[in-house]
Amino acid sequence: GPAPKGLNLAQRISRRYQIIADELYAIHPDDADFIVVLQSNNAGKQPQGSYMAVAVNEVHGVGHQHFPALLDRGFPSTPFYDLNGDDRAQGVVYVNKFRQYDLAKGKGPIVLDETRVRRAFGQEFGHHVLAHVGFGDDCDLSLMTAGGAVHPADHWNLYHDSGDSPMEGLNWVDNEDGTFTARRKGTNYNKRDEAGYPALPAEWYPLTYSPLDEYLLGYRSPQDVPDWFTIENRSNCTLDGVPIDCPSHNERSWLGVTMAKVRQKHPELKGEYLTVQGTRRDVSIKDVIACEDLRVPSHLETKKTVGVIFVVIKTPEEVLTERDLNLIDGIVTHTVDMYPKMTHGLATLDNRSGLLLEE
Repeated sequence: GPAPKGLNLAQRISRRYQIIADELYAIHPDDADFIVVLQSNNAGKQPQGSYMAVAVNEVHGVGHQHFPALLDRGFPSTPFYDLNGDDRAQGVVYVNKFRQYDLAKGKGPIVLDETRVRRAFGQEFGHHVLAHVGFGDDCDLSLMTAGGAVHPADHWNLYHDSGDSPMEGLNWVDNEDGTFTARRKGTNYNKRDEAGYPALPAEWYPLTYSPLDEYLLGYRSPQDVPDWFTIENRSNCTLDGVPIDCPSHNERSWLGVTMAKVRQKHPELKGEYLTVQGTRRDVSIKDVIACEDLRVPSHLETKKTVGVIFVVIKTPEEVLTERDLNLIDGIVTHTVDMYPKMTHGLATLDNRSGLLLEE
């Protein structure tokens, strides 16, 4: 049923988790680190997007203290909290309506939107510890993270060189002439060399965590994180060579707001390459540690096999079709298979089960 009025964010997360946990643990052992929830179109009013409800944080050095807004939402004043009692699960990953991942939209053979699966799961799972960190003695967050009133500093800044991370930011190339160019995220550009952009290796896999991401996730040693950069003093932006107003540092999902404005004047524009003039500011993992302290537990103490339970929620009267079940199976299989690639072989997912719950 609907949540009682007056609940703060922490109470809503705890209540939502408990509803699922009560049903789940009545029929399944409490043996997973995260619960992944898919739902039918008829179950509830969840949006088409996805999100992570973090129920437990036991990690130091990943920037949770930068969320003062959470104090007003019922979270403890410490970055460490536990909203789920003695249960093992640390959070619930909501990837929502499963039919949105079928590019064929129910007609003809299923065409799994693998990029959307990677983006949805990769980003929301990463939100357990990402992306909140600043750097330097003054703990500057503004050049690395994208902050907002609703989601303060939980994605990488558009102008942060994050590689092809699902946590946003972009894979910036320093043109060594005072300008920088980034390509659209999640797309293999080997076939687009005619645009003058460097070719990617054949083994390239779209939407992989950056070395910084992997350090914060607990998978990589700080000594194995190469330096990166952010771009300051930004001006003279172009999109596919067309001059545009420089996008906000908060913009995500490949310039959705900017593209909508630009296409009003240039409907033919594909929006493949963003170029910006600016000042390069190099950043190292030592700069992050100076702000956040070392991650605890370290990469030596963090589990590299993450247990997940996939749950599908539907209404009691709804009957899932064979196509639905095959699509769900494809989503689960791709999620489990993609994770070692997204983490460069540093971590794996252990699928504890696939379950069907009725709302």
